[in-house]
Amino acid sequence: MPALTLFDCNVTVGSRTISRPENDLSPEQIRAEFDHAGVSAGLAFHGHARDYAPRIGNERISALAAQHSRFLPCYVLLPHHTGEFPTGDALLRYLEDGGARAVRLFPNEHNFGLGETWCGDLYSTLEEAGVPLLLDFEQTSWQEVDEILSAPPALNLLLLRVGYRIDRWVHALLDQHPGLRLEPALYPLYCGIETIAEKYGADRLIFGSGLPEWDAGSAISHLQYARIDDEARCSIAGENLKSILWKETAPAFLPSVGESPERDSIWSRVQTGQSLDDVHIVDVHAHMGPWCNFHIPGNPWADGMVEAMDACGIDQVIVAPHVGIGPDMVEGNELAADAIARFPDRIFAYCTISPHYPAAEIVAELEKYRENDGFRGIKIHPVTHDYPADGEFYTPMWEFADANRLPVLIHTWEGDSRCTPSLFGPIGEKFPNAGIILGHSGATPAGIRESIETAGKTPNIYLDLTKSLMYRGMVELMVEGVGADRVLFGTDIPFIGNTGQIGHVAAARLSEEDKRKIFSLNTRQLFGL
Repeated sequence: MPALTLFDCNVTVGSRTISRPENDLSPEQIRAEFDHAGVSAGLAFHGHARDYAPRIGNERISALAAQHSRFLPCYVLLPHHTGEFPTGDALLRYLEDGGARAVRLFPNEHNFGLGETWCGDLYSTLEEAGVPLLLDFEQTSWQEVDEILSAPPALNLLLLRVGYRIDRWVHALLDQHPGLRLEPALYPLYCGIETIAEKYGADRLIFGSGLPEWDAGSAISHLQYARIDDEARCSIAGENLKSILWKETAPAFLPSVGESPERDSIWSRVQTGQSLDDVHIVDVHAHMGPWCNFHIPGNPWADGMVEAMDACGIDQVIVAPHVGIGPDMVEGNELAADAIARFPDRIFAYCTISPHYPAAEIVAELEKYRENDGFRGIKIHPVTHDYPADGEFYTPMWEFADANRLPVLIHTWEGDSRCTPSLFGPIGEKFPNAGIILGHSGATPAGIRESIETAGKTPNIYLDLTKSLMYRGMVELMVEGVGADRVLFGTDIPFIGNTGQIGHVAAARLSEEDKRKIFSLNTRQLFGL
């Protein structure tokens, strides 16, 4: 695979009102992040344009871009009706004077509507001039996106941070609107990039990282290990963004990437899409089969998962089929047993337990699969089964795990009373022989910190890296908090894809020894693999 020329569509500079302190990076620090990730340049807006005053923020990004050629200005606009911004040709002169290459809207923070009444004139002006519009999906709805693109059909609209549960909405819009494009960083859907590229063309996808809040490493490995041809990969990496930027301002150019002293051999290989042949990787958090809530375009069964593992260099996986965390634990465990029989060196499994079965049936299920060497732990999902992890119906499972020294993987989520990470401190103390794996580690930055605090007090608790929301610096924070020995690599395949997490670990500022522990050594020791 080629070394990609990466042009990032989604960069924030300047401070935000609500931000993790580590995200308030100087322009020089963001450029160092570019160098570490291999990003040539970024289309950037100023945080003050979102959280303070759009005009002032726009002035600041233009001034910054004049000093730093690796930032290209993206202006934040408002509708013209209040007189805060001009309209028509006057708006275009304003954009040209500031060197803006694209524009962005934040209707939630700035309190206006996206419909024709409020923004119709703006959309027409942007369409006629060829100025692309960027919009975070959290700022809008699918119905609004349809309305925006139905009035000026040639408008280029780039949706950012779209999530992975979107196919049943977005495919219809991609069919109807040729100007709609997606940033795939938070679209880690299993085979999602491949499906969009094949069905609609690779030009509908544009690389973005979300720096400095989000992790660029995961966005890069998600693209590098996608099963698409190199021409499509290069287009998504940078050419597609260059092709839609406003041509009235200075043409886009991509400066050379600087050296990064923190780029080790593991990250260098992932960054260029090479296989990590000498790094054993075990995925501690996987599922299998379809799921009701959203479309999974790839083959979600054992053979398809093994093909996906081969494509990105994952050696082994531990699964809990979706039907087991859903309506039927017995069928789920039977499917897992069949997958183990077909791929005994690649697939291992959890015995999935539902609290809604009688205690005797739960114990019998655990005893049955304890006899199968391919089953190495237990899985529970307090959210899908809508029952708290410390509830009495789970007691037989916890007692069995403790008596047999088994790992237990639990879905956790910060703030959910059924499975918030702090819930597991008392459980870990009561059942000290069970290895308690906090799936997703609480998911949010606050949840990750809660997981670290809980694990710091409870030595049999482990942190799981499986996340669709990959925040910059979180891997390092976990290692700093509990040590590399208790951080485990996981992906959630096929619930989401398995490629992004590789870059999340590979790009972390950690020693290669610690990365190897996270990729497999810790899991192999805990599960006896």
